[in-house]
Amino acid sequence: MVKLVKIVGHAGITGNVIAEREAKEAANKIVTGQLKAPAKVSIDDASKLSTEIAMTCWQRQWDEHSKGRKTYEMIPKVGTKVMWPKTRDCSIIL
Repeated sequence: MVKLVKIVGHAGITGNVIAEREAKEAANKIVTGQLKAPAKVSIDDASKLSTEIAMTCWQRQWDEHSKGRKTYEMIPKVGTKVMWPKTRDCSIIL
């Protein structure tokens, strides 16, 4: 069973306003039969979908923000795994 709860907030934030509009349009299309939606969604599918939505949102923020540009140059894709060496040695050469 899924319970939908309205959470007020994020008003005026462009990405959220767009997402809300898109969700309302999709819901209206489902109600009017213009769009089909599955009768059942597995927990795994719901988890994958929410992860995809979150990653897309984070990527948009990462692409559009002016902060962290040096890091962005090295790691432009959200969700990239960074492999650090097991040993970290520092040395100074004079």
